[in-house]
Amino acid sequence: MVHKTSAVHLLARIPSYLNLLDRYGVQWEELRSPTPGHVLYEDDVQVVVDPRH
Repeated sequence: MVHKTSAVHLLARIPSYLNLLDRYGVQWEELRSPTPGHVLYEDDVQVVVDPRH
């Protein structure tokens, strides 16, 4: 597992992406969890999890 010290620089981009989705009527949902699930994939900037585990 790659240790991620901070994602501030990546999170700062999110509002503009969400504005773009809103502009084109694409629904989105923010989910937060202290236990996101089983890690399926991970690299230097992203993590993909299965929340059912």
